Amino acid sequence: MESSVAQTLYASVSYKKVPGTLTLKKDGVLEWRPSSSTASVHEFQVSSTYLKGMQVSKPGAAQIALRLVAKDGKTINGDTSAFLVFNSDPDTAVSQREKFKERLAAAIAKARTEPMQQTSARDFDTHDSLQRTAMASEVALRSQVLRSNPQLLSLHKEVVGSGTLSDADFWAHPARVMLLRAEKARMEQKTGRRGQLADPHPTQNENNELKINITPQLIRDLFEQYPVLTRAYDENVPNRLDENTFWARYFQSKLYHRLRTSLRSAASENQLPADDIFDKYLEAEDNDLEPRQKHNPHDALLNLASTEEDHSATGNIQDWTMRPGFDRRTLSLVRRFNKHAESLLTSSLGALDEKGARRVRRKVGGVDEEYDSQSKRKWESHYDKDIVIPDLTERRSNSGRRLEIQDSHAYYGSDIHGETETVQGENRFDYARFRQDLAQWHLDLSKFSPSGQIMSTTLHYMLKNMGQQKEQRYSTALDKLPADVNRQIVSCQAATSEFLQQFWQAALPSLEHTYQSVEQRIEKARSMISILQKTDTRIEHIATAADTALPNEGYDSVMEAFQATREAVQTALFYAHKSQRHTV
Repeated sequence: MESSVAQTLYASVSYKKVPGTLTLKKDGVLEWRPSSSTASVHEFQVSSTYLKGMQVSKPGAAQIALRLVAKDGKTINGDTSAFLVFNSDPDTAVSQREKFKERLAAAIAKARTEPMQQTSARDFDTHDSLQRTAMASEVALRSQVLRSNPQLLSLHKEVVGSGTLSDADFWAHPARVMLLRAEKARMEQKTGRRGQLADPHPTQNENNELKINITPQLIRDLFEQYPVLTRAYDENVPNRLDENTFWARYFQSKLYHRLRTSLRSAASENQLPADDIFDKYLEAEDNDLEPRQKHNPHDALLNLASTEEDHSATGNIQDWTMRPGFDRRTLSLVRRFNKHAESLLTSSLGALDEKGARRVRRKVGGVDEEYDSQSKRKWESHYDKDIVIPDLTERRSNSGRRLEIQDSHAYYGSDIHGETETVQGENRFDYARFRQDLAQWHLDLSKFSPSGQIMSTTLHYMLKNMGQQKEQRYSTALDKLPADVNRQIVSCQAATSEFLQQFWQAALPSLEHTYQSVEQRIEKARSMISILQKTDTRIEHIATAADTALPNEGYDSVMEAFQATREAVQTALFYAHKSQRHTV
């Protein structure tokens, strides 16, 4: 019987006309070694998974050969294929070649099917990992909300930690959903770029040495604001300079003084020694009338009266203060400030491709980019609202469509006309009589006498409310209770309110909670009712502990404080009992 375990195959094979031994191991590795250690051809090993296909010589050919073809990107001893010739007698050579061919063909077929299975498994693993990542982020988000809200954390321990309520039901509350959204927005908010230009100044220490404190934030700001400095760093570190030497030479170079925004002067720049690395990155100052940076005008309109208040003393003489490029020493610096401000505003939009950038420019009103190609109002420009004066525009009234009446005499009959005049006469308002009646009317409260029963009831409730506020009987008593009893009162009140909310959410769901089936809501309502039925027992236990701490006063104070809560619980129990009776 043939063994199912793959055996190692051997054969005498020549490769590139050099005799040697070909071996196919159990793990699918094909190895060829020359017979002589001084052979001009080196040995090679190749895995069967790296093979793309095979070719064999024709039957009856002079050589019993096998050609191996490697996959794309793989090689066999540096070549894309290997031509192997079996050196045994013809019958033995054919038998050996067929054994090698069958084993290699099975390995190649298996290697072709495994990538598909691995792809599907990888897709499943990716989906599973995404779900795990989403769950982990949701758990972290909820934990952060609980840490920032101690009362909510206490309630979560009370109702979820005890197993009374599931975590999903607890966070389904609309107020908690809003908390999660707000916390997620806060966590995803990223800090924007600094608005201040990076301009490091040297400071003098005790030894009269100039020193510049270089921080990672300063390096990031310099790279963001000066692309030429980024290019110099990438081209020279670490091949020609290490990082410390790079910054030391930069702050002593002309490039540093050229890029400064304060204490700039051409004289100080000329006094610096030449630097063979940083001097090649120097560029001429941008102080021409036309800036080098391409300008995209977002508004082609110019309001000539916008700066009128700044030039009231000039009259109609030439205004040299508004002449562009009047002082070339500051022109490049002003343009640098403008470029930095523009980059700050652009960075808030994030990374945009050309299509996204054009869409943003259309929104802000770029010239000739007011509307896209799909717009139905290509002819209309957003500048029309500024340059078109409605008072000077010709107004055309809509004449409408003429109504054709067959019998106009019957339509405008005398009877109908008379009735219309009568109706209009009845609806006419007499302003003179109204003014006369209003002048004679005056307010006299001395004769006002309301009903005695209404006044008595109103006064009773008013005095009762004032008496409760003045006495503050039960609130003062609760303040005298120990801290542990107060914590029990707050915990019981919060838990009972949560159970009531969960019950009414199941019994009378809102539109946001209709995703649960009827059976699930019934089961949830029954679970909440079984918990609410024990509310009086919990309140009694707290009242007993309060009476022990504050005799003759603690019990009544706790029961009166929970009066509204107990009434709400009784309402829920009555509704559940009524619904169950109608169901039966």
